[in-house]
Amino acid sequence: MGQKMLDILKDLPIEAQVMILSAVPVTELRATIPIAIALGMEPMTALFYALLGNFIPVIPLLLWLPLVINTLNKYDHSKRLVQWVLSRTRAKSAKLQKYEALGLMLIVSVPLPLTGIWSGSIAAFLFGIPFKMALPAITLGMIIAGILVTLASMGFYTVVELMGIPMAVVLIGALAIVYFIYKKR
Repeated sequence: MGQKMLDILKDLPIEAQVMILSAVPVTELRATIPIAIALGMEPMTALFYALLGNFIPVIPLLLWLPLVINTLNKYDHSKRLVQWVLSRTRAKSAKLQKYEALGLMLIVSVPLPLTGIWSGSIAAFLFGIPFKMALPAITLGMIIAGILVTLASMGFYTVVELMGIPMAVVLIGALAIVYFIYKKR
């Protein structure tokens, strides 16, 4: 980011900073939650604002990406590149094609770089996953990723202290089920 953007961000309340950083494709919530917690924000508050900010671009991406791709396909200098990216991506993602919305949710839920809502929205377009299936899948994947990043940022003992042993066990069990489903696919 440019210096002007950093100056603007530092003048905003921390909640707005977290939302903006979560909406950006480079940081998304995977980097923003640990940053917010390190800056002193409560973990659940950081999760809330990061999820809110990360959700902001989802609907515009799902709705406008076809228009952008179609516009790029009209120009010779970008058409070949777009077609190459589309065909290569489709050929490399048989699992996503097979499992559609579930595969999309699993891809977005993995808290690693290049697997967030931006990538999930692009994948939904590439594989023709309809908006009514893509939106809930991406949203659920985003929530799972946010919880995983928050848990990793907080540490297990802090989670037990905050939620109590029964809730922590239920949450970890649910996350383990998602992990095994992902690994099995």
